[in-house]
Amino acid sequence: MQLMVEFFCDGCDFTYAVHPTPVMPGNTDCYVYCEACGEPATVRGDPKSLAFTCRACAKTTFRWLRRDGCPNCRGKIDSRTVMPAQVKKAPKVAPPPEPPLPPLPADTGVAYRLGLRGPVDGPAPSLATLRKHLEGRGFKIEGARAERPDADTRVPVAFFLHDAPPDRLPLTLEVPYFRNIAFGLAADREIDGLVDRYKVRAIDTHPQGMGDGPYVSAQFYRAYDHGKREAYRAALPSRAQASLRTLPRSTIDALWRWNVRRASMQSGFGENVFVPKVSVLARPNGRLGASTGIIWSGQSVVLPNVDVVIAMVGTGPRTIPMTEILPFLKGAPPSPAGTKHDGVEVAAAMEHWALRIVPPELVAALPSLGVAGGASIVDMAEVLEAELVGEILGVVADAPAEIAKRTQETRALYEAGKLDEAIAIARGCEKLAREQLGDGDRLYYASLANLGELVRLAGRYAEAEPMLSVALEGASRLYAPNDPDRARVVVSLATLYFDVGKLAQAEPLFQESLALRRAIAPGSADVAESLNSLGLVQQRLGRAPMAEPLLREAIDIYRRLGQERTRGHARAVHNLGVLYGQGGQYAHAESLLRQALDLRRGLFGDANVETIESMASLGTFYFVTRQLQHAHPLFAGALDLTMRVLGDAHPLTAERCMDLALCFKHQQTLDAARAALPLLARAYDIRRARLGDAHPSTRSSLDELTAVKRALGVS
Repeated sequence: MQLMVEFFCDGCDFTYAVHPTPVMPGNTDCYVYCEACGEPATVRGDPKSLAFTCRACAKTTFRWLRRDGCPNCRGKIDSRTVMPAQVKKAPKVAPPPEPPLPPLPADTGVAYRLGLRGPVDGPAPSLATLRKHLEGRGFKIEGARAERPDADTRVPVAFFLHDAPPDRLPLTLEVPYFRNIAFGLAADREIDGLVDRYKVRAIDTHPQGMGDGPYVSAQFYRAYDHGKREAYRAALPSRAQASLRTLPRSTIDALWRWNVRRASMQSGFGENVFVPKVSVLARPNGRLGASTGIIWSGQSVVLPNVDVVIAMVGTGPRTIPMTEILPFLKGAPPSPAGTKHDGVEVAAAMEHWALRIVPPELVAALPSLGVAGGASIVDMAEVLEAELVGEILGVVADAPAEIAKRTQETRALYEAGKLDEAIAIARGCEKLAREQLGDGDRLYYASLANLGELVRLAGRYAEAEPMLSVALEGASRLYAPNDPDRARVVVSLATLYFDVGKLAQAEPLFQESLALRRAIAPGSADVAESLNSLGLVQQRLGRAPMAEPLLREAIDIYRRLGQERTRGHARAVHNLGVLYGQGGQYAHAESLLRQALDLRRGLFGDANVETIESMASLGTFYFVTRQLQHAHPLFAGALDLTMRVLGDAHPLTAERCMDLALCFKHQQTLDAARAALPLLARAYDIRRARLGDAHPSTRSSLDELTAVKRALGVS
């Protein structure tokens, strides 16, 4: 029996034309007419999943008809086998003539252009085929220009449709040079699609390009980057620096890749987990640069590691730095790019947190974090690559990233005992933040606080105090009340007051830092640090019953966290040992002081300020308990190390001089008194210069110096 394959619509009984060629059982080859050009088309495959390839125009058609429905009524399309007499043959309809295309506009040199040729083997795609391809990719064709806006990436791609000779396709890519890497990524993606589907080849006339031949992505980027650099050189000198919105190239690359896959990620995670779009946000006060950010309402979220979150909560939006959100994530590090969550692969190049359950305390805190108001979203066409801008204008185009990097350097230098070098770099950070970000930016106050803390550690208290005071004032204005960065500034200023003996001013600040840190992350190492500091203040104020429980709680927290070999735990053990020594609990005191010294030596070695402190404290214990033979070598070693690490003019050098001098003095011999005299004189000179004549420590040094001089008969 001769059978045919017939396609019909359930909705309107429309039947697709089928050429009356026999179809035998087991053979599905037959002919239908191509909708694109009216020529016969070959049908291949099982009738339940047919693909149609036109012999004339090579376009695969009708597959979409089975998905989208009948072209008459959008009804369901089905197929069946029928007798030849039942087949209705559709008339061959010639396609409407294409309107003539304009010539390709003249090349002005402001954009990269890439022409296209058909494949080496096989026919080139027709204009109708190219139009269909572009429309299927979401391009809007108006006249001779096809452009695809992208709501997620905000990076459009444009082609010219133009008159062309037979050996060239009537399609040319155009990418403006004065843009960023995302525009190159988007264009490369579209060309790759044309190459994969139609095997097109490139016509690249750029001097750095690929010439006439196969399309090569690496050569495309080389040519585009070369033209981009020249465009930046021409345009940037005439632009106001404050108006430039810059991000590092790697950041632009990462956010584009995140956004281009956002919809597929959203589909993978499902409707109950929000996958946000990453936007570029303008910095406040028209400052150079930009930030990355998302808009979020507190629901379950795949949270990318961006600079800022615009929280749509409460009475209006709030702009929240990511640094204020991180403490609520309880120290959980972000998942690296490419991590799979329940089989969903998150887009490459962005760290993230997959929060199917958002911490309730974070949701509750959102209305109070950050500052009220949103931020201006920057069009991707305005975002420039920071590295190129910095190179051409001779400025640090991405000041926040540079400041963050240099700040890490200062901390590493301090740990290595290179305090002067750390201070020099910190001064540069503060200057960069002041000049490029201004005093309306929180990063300026963070830089100022870092500089103030390092200057404090150098013992230059009079210089450090105004820095830290201004930093705290700015942090109180710009930071959320429970921002961990604000707590750090509070601790720095409180520690300075403690160092200079202003205990009445130090105590309320340490109490404030403890309350802040308990609210942010109870039971954390930061809480233990504040307990430690407040316990030390109570100890100095003679309030041993109040100091002991604070220090014990700090030690317990470090132990619960498994941080028994850390700086914080060693400090708490040391402080409790000093407290017991002052209270006459000598057995406990000696054990704790030795434990602290061993910990610090193991962590930092001997040439470290904290190890030296433990040596001096254990020496003081032996001095108080009349074991001068043990105290003297500890005091002498501590003084030698202090002068090597901090120099001969640091306030801690004065303390070590006093320790050794008093040890000599208590030997009650003339030789010992003579050895004590220069030590006391040096301590007095340092304290007078650093603390002033009226400071109690300065007066104490003067009294001891006067007594020894009198005993020796020296004026």
